[in-house]
Amino acid sequence: MRHPPSHPPDPNAPKPSLSVVIPCYNEARTVKDIVGRVLAEAIVDEVVIVDDGSTDGTRAILAQIETEADSRVQILYHEEN
Repeated sequence: MRHPPSHPPDPNAPKPSLSVVIPCYNEARTVKDIVGRVLAEAIVDEVVIVDDGSTDGTRAILAQIETEADSRVQILYHEEN
C-alpha cells in the first residue's frame, strides 16, 4: 500500500536521471525498437549500447541508430563474444 507523501515535492529539487546499458548479441530484430522505447522515457539521460560481436546485422542497425540518435546514445563494439 502506498502512502501519500508527508509534504509536497520540492519544485526546485533536481530532476532524477537514469543511465541505461543495453547489452546486445544478435538482436537485429529487436534492438531498434528497444532503443527507441528507452529514449522515449524522459528520465533517461544516457544510453550505452554494447554489441558483443553480433553476426546477424545488429551492427548495421546500430550504425544507423548512431547516425540518427541524439547525444544521449553511445555505442561500444566488441569484436568477439
